Amino acid sequence: MLDHHLDDERPGGPWSIVLGGGDSQPVRPLIAKWLGRQKPKPFCTFLGTRSLWQHSIDRAVQLSRRERVIAVVNQDHRQEAMDQLGDRTIDRLLVQPTKKGIAAGIFLALSCIRMRDPNGTVVIVPSDHFVYPESRFLRAVEETVWIARELPHRLVLLGVPPESLELDYGWIKTGAPVILRTESSVKLVRSFVEKPSALEADRVLAEGALWNTLVVAAQAETLWNLGRQVLPELVQTLEGLSVYAGGALERAVPSILLDALPAYDFSKDFLEQIPDYLAAVECRA
Repeated sequence: MLDHHLDDERPGGPWSIVLGGGDSQPVRPLIAKWLGRQKPKPFCTFLGTRSLWQHSIDRAVQLSRRERVIAVVNQDHRQEAMDQLGDRTIDRLLVQPTKKGIAAGIFLALSCIRMRDPNGTVVIVPSDHFVYPESRFLRAVEETVWIARELPHRLVLLGVPPESLELDYGWIKTGAPVILRTESSVKLVRSFVEKPSALEADRVLAEGALWNTLVVAAQAETLWNLGRQVLPELVQTLEGLSVYAGGALERAVPSILLDALPAYDFSKDFLEQIPDYLAAVECRA
């Protein structure tokens, strides 16, 4: 059992947002050849008996109580996600319009959390990663959540020390260290490099850049306020929709209103615009 479950017994305990997107272009030909059809990467079972999506939900339940886990999927993947959830119990499965971008799903889930726990801590976890060993990853995410509480005005990203000149990943360029009561390496974020050329990757590797896992922890209100600054149209739309919520936003808001959500990329349109509000923690071996 992870230590921070003790924190779940008081307001402000961690919430998990599991993202069901991630239809990775590099693996699409492999999946099509393997299955004879296209299938989103998170819903594929590459090893064992569980898909990446199922692994992600199961890890989230270890990080947060079941009633603090919210999963977000596109409309096109709704049935697949429901089938794969099976008897797994979580707080809710939010369905967003297709092709609205990850940012819309994150802030849609965040709007639900803020109505119930505005002082909560949130961790955003993609479901398209293969994670091994899971225990190491869970400890790293726990540490990321703790650091987000210690740095309440920043978003904290989990980075991985690179093992090669990977050109299909996003990289985090870090700056000055942040002094905290932890053995983890925590640094300010200078900028991002997305899918670099070989020359760029070689340079940022030499500078000590990290691979970006897109695991992000933050105080709910900090994330919302930064969204209001950087993505005002999206956040203001969701604030307007909240009058329909009645405690269950995904069931109460007419789909035609969700269709009006602007489309933004969470990394490019949001994170890359606010480096001064970011910190990165290195996933330790």
